[in-house]
Amino acid sequence: MNLQDTGAGASGPTEAAASASIGVVSGRYRLEEQRARFVWKSYLRTAGTLGQRWLRRKARQDWLEHPVQPGVDVVSFWLDQTIGGGGTGVGFALFCHGSEVLRFDCFGGRLGHFHITPFTPWKVRIRRLEFHGQTVHEQIDEALFHLLRNHRFFMQLNPRPSLRSLRIDGPALERACESARASAMGYLANVPVLRPLAEGHVPSESISPKNLVDD
Repeated sequence: MNLQDTGAGASGPTEAAASASIGVVSGRYRLEEQRARFVWKSYLRTAGTLGQRWLRRKARQDWLEHPVQPGVDVVSFWLDQTIGGGGTGVGFALFCHGSEVLRFDCFGGRLGHFHITPFTPWKVRIRRLEFHGQTVHEQIDEALFHLLRNHRFFMQLNPRPSLRSLRIDGPALERACESARASAMGYLANVPVLRPLAEGHVPSESISPKNLVDD
């Protein structure tokens, strides 16, 4: 009788502990699942394989494609950090056969930056290159300079062999860049949230660790 009572008395705390343990494991599983999804999405973005259609649905506004040659486009757009753009300003990207090879976020000041998309087997904490220019106009000039003059170097770092060997028509790329520049000037002139940047305002916000971890 005493053994039965002892066994019955012990089962309550044991069951509660087991239930709590299952809850902890379940919570950890959900957290690990979320982390796995984030890492996989980060890998796809870093490898440049999310594609134009997926990116077009994001916070990039007034997305315009400026064709260079079959499968190659320069894209222009603008972003507003209040609706999830990661910053406020104008942007450009180079897409080659569905992969985003280069992206330039011209936000002014130290917030302006650009990305290349080489895949690395480790998690890169800082995936941004900074502009030398401070105003949005200087950063636009710098972005288009890199697109025209340095795209071959950046493409050699791409994980896709077909893109590393791709040759882009120089005069066609120059025409696309000028068309993208005209679009950017239109954004600055007509989008109210961009007008301070158009007038030469340089954002004073400093880069925080959160800003450095970017997609």
